[in-house]
Amino acid sequence: MFAGGYENDWFLFEGEIHVHTIGRIVATNLHPNRTLPFWVLGVVVSGQRTIQVGERQAYLTAGDFFILPPHIPHQGIERDKHDAFFVHFDVKGRAISPPAGLHADEIRLPMFGNIPTETDILRSFAYTHNQFSTGRVGQPFVHSQFLSMFYQISLYMQKKRAWANVRTHLGDEILEYISLHLAEPMNYQSFEHHFQLSYRQLNTIFKKQIQSTIRQKIIELRIDHALNLLMQGETIAYAAEHSGFSDYFYFLKCFKKGKGLSPKELQKKYIAAGRDTRDAGLQPALHPND
Repeated sequence: MFAGGYENDWFLFEGEIHVHTIGRIVATNLHPNRTLPFWVLGVVVSGQRTIQVGERQAYLTAGDFFILPPHIPHQGIERDKHDAFFVHFDVKGRAISPPAGLHADEIRLPMFGNIPTETDILRSFAYTHNQFSTGRVGQPFVHSQFLSMFYQISLYMQKKRAWANVRTHLGDEILEYISLHLAEPMNYQSFEHHFQLSYRQLNTIFKKQIQSTIRQKIIELRIDHALNLLMQGETIAYAAEHSGFSDYFYFLKCFKKGKGLSPKELQKKYIAAGRDTRDAGLQPALHPND
């Protein structure tokens, strides 16, 4: 189902995806002039594919995709030699304005774009195509596969648009740096030394891209890591220390705020009682410099 025009070039998809056909075409031809009653997703594996929709023209190469809405005429521009996957599907969709920020929990896609380079979308297409074409799987499997791919492509394209005027990958680089140094002291000097930018600049870029300050994300990831350690049976003191907290009582405060229950309450709920008696009598230390 499609509602609205195509002048905005972005679409919002909602609800179930019903796939009619998954195919792969390796050919040299001119894309036919046609109007279809369903959505079309195409992903170019190699070569070139040219498409015109209204006044919009696209010259697509390896790693590019196109989305054609139902009941909208489209045609080729040139005689193309190409290898491409295509999917014909039904879904509730409508034209929207290009997103101003990130909507990670929604599938928002432009008419033309690129698949993410950090994920193997093409391999997922090939696998799903093979399973579908042999009749081994039904709609639930296909739906889950394409839902996952759509979300990955959607997030990638939203990031690409939202971060067009900032260092595109810096937020992810900062996030990776935090993840790799969770148990170590982290302060503004360590970030400035590593990234060669002021902490204020780094924090502004990070907040724009990740929707969190650096300090908030450090605490969040440390608490998540501590939770994993506790669920593996480690003591509270061990979980605090190996998650980067040098102050035991500050850790307890952050954990309670982040998870809604204290580490001791978590142990009582999920782990055999009495496992953490070694924590009794610990004295507070300095606050972590995060």
